[in-house]
Amino acid sequence: MGVTFLPALYVQSEVVGRSDVVAIPLSGAPITRSIGLVWRERSSQTQIFETITSTMREVATRDFTGLTLE
Repeated sequence: MGVTFLPALYVQSEVVGRSDVVAIPLSGAPITRSIGLVWRERSSQTQIFETITSTMREVATRDFTGLTLE
């Protein structure tokens, strides 16, 4: 037995619907985190990185509710 803090995205994708795990949301001010993708301005892979960024946004918007994307 134990207790752990899990990101809401993980709970939505892996925990919801399981009978052996209980997820209880925290009340109060939301806890946030920023995730970024960084590459060198002169990289020859800029188009690939932009495609990855776009795909990540599309999947996050489609598959997860309650996200704020900047």
